[in-house]
Amino acid sequence: MGEHDEYYVAEEIDAEEKNGTTKEDDEEVLCAIDPAQVHDYVPKRYRNLPTEKQPVFQVKILSAREAAELENNSVSAHTGTNNKQVMRVMAGTTVLKALVKGCVGWKNWKYSNGEEAKFRDNAGKPSDKTFDCVPNVIRAELAKVITTGLGLTEQAAKNSD
Repeated sequence: MGEHDEYYVAEEIDAEEKNGTTKEDDEEVLCAIDPAQVHDYVPKRYRNLPTEKQPVFQVKILSAREAAELENNSVSAHTGTNNKQVMRVMAGTTVLKALVKGCVGWKNWKYSNGEEAKFRDNAGKPSDKTFDCVPNVIRAELAKVITTGLGLTEQAAKNSD
């Protein structure tokens, strides 16, 4: 097996979030993170495919400083009864910035004709155009994983047992 043997999956993205985390996030066991560590991540919608057909995105969790910079560009809105729930939404450019900073590659990401999508980089870093071939729903899921690390740390803890 390769350098990144384990596949990590995140919890489903919940439309209404409380303080930026879902109920499932609150129950997740958290552990220390290393922003330099690369994790192999399979988006939720592909997890039921045979392993050899699953696309794998190689992601890093942003450092505290990088995440804070991106949070400055997110929008928060109070929703629900008596405005007790908070929904946080990352603007499109914020999602793209998270991907450029935190997605370092992919494997088995293919076009409908079966051709492998190339991970383009710009002097060792991906460019905005790198993610043109990734649908919006997948970009949003990846950005959440990259900015929060939720789902990755729980799986890592399970795999270390």
